[in-house]
Amino acid sequence: GPSTAIEVALVNELKASGLPALMTGDMNEKHSFLCRISAGTQMKSSNGGSWSSGCRPPGGDVKIDWLLGAGSVTFSGHVQDGTTRATGMSDHMLIYADVEVVDTTGANRDGD
Repeated sequence: GPSTAIEVALVNELKASGLPALMTGDMNEKHSFLCRISAGTQMKSSNGGSWSSGCRPPGGDVKIDWLLGAGSVTFSGHVQDGTTRATGMSDHMLIYADVEVVDTTGANRDGD
């Protein structure tokens, strides 16, 4: 929809500047959201989904909560922690991962 088009444009603007882009949240969709956003941005998800000549959804128990990255972003250690659901803190699992982010704009180099 229109909101995805706005998100795609912003992610691509950040990528063009050399800045990495991260997107997180409850997208209320499983594979269809990833396929739409990654088609326009080549974003990858922390749980293995990506775009490579077509949508490559992650395997396993996919939720509607996403951790996505574009540009110089590398994910590892994706976890779906059920503690938040088991304790009644949320009706969603806590989703987290390690992420390595690299600024390729050159703005933070010594001497600039």
